[in-house]
Amino acid sequence: MGRSGTHFTVRLLNGALRAVRYEALVKDPSTEFARVFSAEEAATLGALTLVETPKIESLSKYRDVLSDEQVAEIDALERHMSAPSAKGESA
Repeated sequence: MGRSGTHFTVRLLNGALRAVRYEALVKDPSTEFARVFSAEEAATLGALTLVETPKIESLSKYRDVLSDEQVAEIDALERHMSAPSAKGESA
């Protein structure tokens, strides 16, 4: 997306930063779309149209193409991010 397209999108979304959960997007695109955007925003953006059907096996494909060390780094990051202290919760 070009620079002007990016600025348009940020303005359209009132400058809000959105986090899309890739796993949720693959498993249930419509629900994740509804979680990320308000009903008003979704109406402005238009209906979600899938270009291709998400494949659940894509969630673990990185394990086939990355080195064991890279996979271990991702696993460690996932453990860290799911720890209570990473989520701002008290232990």
